[in-house]
Amino acid sequence: MAFFFLSTMKKIFCLLAFLAIHICNGYSQDNSTLSEIRLLMGNYEYKKALSLISKQNDDPEFLFQKAVCHKALGDYKQAREVLAKLVECFPDNKTFLGELALAHQAETNWKSSLDCFERLISLDSTNVYFQLKKAEMLYNLDKFEESISLNKKLYIKDNVQTVLWLIGRSYENINQLDSASVYYRRAWQYNFYDTRSLAYLVKASTVLNKIGEAIEACKAYVSIDSTNQQINRLYASAYYLADEYGKAIALFQKCKQNGDTSLIVNRSLGLSYFEIKNSDSAYVYLQKAYVQDTTNNKVMFSLATTCNDIQKGKEALFYFGKYLSRIIPPDATLCQAYKGVAQGYRNEKQFDKSIDLYKFAQNYATENQQALINYTIGEIYIYELENKSKALPYYKLYNAYLKDYIAKKKAKADSDPIEIKRAEVQYEMLEKYISGFDKKK
Repeated sequence: MAFFFLSTMKKIFCLLAFLAIHICNGYSQDNSTLSEIRLLMGNYEYKKALSLISKQNDDPEFLFQKAVCHKALGDYKQAREVLAKLVECFPDNKTFLGELALAHQAETNWKSSLDCFERLISLDSTNVYFQLKKAEMLYNLDKFEESISLNKKLYIKDNVQTVLWLIGRSYENINQLDSASVYYRRAWQYNFYDTRSLAYLVKASTVLNKIGEAIEACKAYVSIDSTNQQINRLYASAYYLADEYGKAIALFQKCKQNGDTSLIVNRSLGLSYFEIKNSDSAYVYLQKAYVQDTTNNKVMFSLATTCNDIQKGKEALFYFGKYLSRIIPPDATLCQAYKGVAQGYRNEKQFDKSIDLYKFAQNYATENQQALINYTIGEIYIYELENKSKALPYYKLYNAYLKDYIAKKKAKADSDPIEIKRAEVQYEMLEKYISGFDKKK
């Protein structure tokens, strides 16, 4: 009871103070000064306006303009403090309370902003803007289900189409991507030029493996507006994800021609060229992508492999080294990577190191891969080091594998006879070579 009495007296005191100020100073003088302050603010001279305000009394109108100036200058803390004083004296003033809510929002104090908007709704339950802002604050506080519920009411009852995107984002944040894509599509259908909703729709479609839908949505937009860089990139990316690398390259090249030199364009061009085995072009764009982002493992591996393809052994060693230092991959990938390093040393004519790395790669190799590595080591000894005696044990190991492989294939009824014949020819040729060398010894 005492608290209620004191609170009521405080409100009365504020109101009396407000009236007394106006009576003492006169309305004409205040209006003239306010006009001058508003003129300065209209000319963006907020500091001059604040200087003039500081010479005035604590009239609520002056205080409000002071808060607006601080807000315009990005000093949200000062703006909030002034607005809090005004709301304390005039708790039912929707203008003061609304600006305080926005000041809290600017400081990312979502909870206090939500509290203000809930108070505003209690003062005016029919105000759609207040409810929209409440739903936004609920979203910012990760209260996604509550935000969805309120936004759906606004959409169904008041036909507020602008909530559709936020409903989609809320569904996405609770891992309901199918529902999210439905609302992204509705938002885009409501406003065809809403590229934000379109972008989220395309991204959701690709994650849901609905690549065809993503392509069609982008194609529809690009047919009307081909200047939006984000949508152009997404359009090209959709073709890349569909493994249609030729079309992806053509579209990414258009992005580049339109001045888009972003990481995603260079990376996607490099990887697309890599997939179609155009090593020279892949090298150009993968290098650019690596400079823009030195942490992408796929770029590093593809670039290292490309360097070997175009006989740039030193660079291959560098990129494979970077790649291997960043990952703990499965055995198959480790085997391929170490084979790549070994090939890099071979390209650089460092054959002993190359052989050592090939042998190391065998630690992670399958039986088939081990056999092929043995054959490769034999080749290095024969053709590069010209040491037939050291090549012989590796050729024998490879041929022993081939003999076993042929026997297993023949035992299977569904084996390809052409494949078996090819293996037999290879086995017989190598066996003759081994036998001839043994006779010479």
